[in-house]
Amino acid sequence: MGAKFGESCFLWIVLGSIFAGATHDYLAAMLSLRHDGESLPELTGRYLGSAARQAMRAFSILLLVLVGAVFVAGSAALLARLTPEALNVYFWIAVIFVYYFLAALLPIDKIIGKVYPLFAGALLFMALGILVMFYVKRPVLPELWDGLRNVHPAAAGLPIFPILFVSVACGAISGFHATQSPMMCRCMKSERQGRPNFTGR
Repeated sequence: MGAKFGESCFLWIVLGSIFAGATHDYLAAMLSLRHDGESLPELTGRYLGSAARQAMRAFSILLLVLVGAVFVAGSAALLARLTPEALNVYFWIAVIFVYYFLAALLPIDKIIGKVYPLFAGALLFMALGILVMFYVKRPVLPELWDGLRNVHPAAAGLPIFPILFVSVACGAISGFHATQSPMMCRCMKSERQGRPNFTGR
């Protein structure tokens, strides 16, 4: 995304994460925590009535299906490129769906708690790799004082607004996170854990 949108993306992720994402995630999570880990539709129904609860249930299902489809398709395509041809996109889609199924049914410590440290290690490895390559290749990096321009070669087809704010939603604010808050709330022992868990600070 930085290659597409340059400085605009940097500002959106940093400022958006602080003033939008952290606020949004903390509010949704603490509401859930104070109501015994209720989901977003249940919280909506508690304060706005049963019609709003049903509407939020439908919206949440649609949101989760769309987010799941994007994550599955993107991850499967990437894995297919990195593995032998026999392991095509459909193979990886099946593997990811099996993982989703197990992660949804089993307690968190049985699968997610064991797999996530591997993901964290991979992210740290990638961040270190990018840092090293910045020093090795020394690419020309855009600066904030150059103006908030789109630096991607296909800039005409990728306008900053609205594509930046849609494609980098998770970097700053994402309604999807509010559907996951109850799962985390059920693992917490005290409201004091809310700030470090949901604001990232």
